Amino acid sequence: AFLGGRFAAAINHIMAHNLPVDAQVRAAGGVFRWSLFNSGGPPVRVGCDGWLFLTEELRPFDGAEAAIAERAAVLGRVQRELAQRDITLVVAVVPDKARIYSSQLCGAPWSAQSQGRLAAILSAFRANGVEAVDLQPVLAAVAAREAAYWRTDTHWNQRGAAAAAAAIAERSARANVERREGIRTTLAAQESDAPADLLRLMGLDIVPDPWRPRRDRQNLATTTLPDSGGGLLDDAAVPQVALLGSSY
Repeated sequence: AFLGGRFAAAINHIMAHNLPVDAQVRAAGGVFRWSLFNSGGPPVRVGCDGWLFLTEELRPFDGAEAAIAERAAVLGRVQRELAQRDITLVVAVVPDKARIYSSQLCGAPWSAQSQGRLAAILSAFRANGVEAVDLQPVLAAVAAREAAYWRTDTHWNQRGAAAAAAAIAERSARANVERREGIRTTLAAQESDAPADLLRLMGLDIVPDPWRPRRDRQNLATTTLPDSGGGLLDDAAVPQVALLGSSY
């Protein structure tokens, strides 16, 4: 077991999952790193006023230009093949949080490659005949009035999501799909903690305020569909819309 590496693997698993104080040790290290050095560790960059950013969105990558060109070419082929089957593909490009809130980076390094990535992607799409919804101006307009992204999470918040959905819906208006009536979205009366994946990456998800950047709060949104009135064995309607994408 020792020579084959199984012994070391077992030790690593125990250290990662079964130490009773592991979360507390990571949290203590995260508090020390953030409070003394204003650092979020390798995965997170700390900006102004408690704004956090994912390092992957800011750093350069080897071969990025070739990867963008290849993915745009693939997407162009997919769009053309779907069009032959009377399927409309609407592509929405999500800007990095740092692109919308560059003023909150406050010295956090942002590579030139990353800064030019959105323009490079949109240019590659155009070269391959792919029409894309650029969500940067949409989210920037929201951010000029109110927060569009969570401060302590990588993703847009509910207001950013609603603005993005409206822009995608507007672009999709000419698609021949049946609009379903009666869909309702309501907000919870009581506030609760919002998502905070960047605090988790810093090891500060179990630490109370003010020993970490202040966590975002939200009124949780719930969307309900109208009752179709069908039974368990009734034929279900074929879905007219499929949503594919990242965690956004």
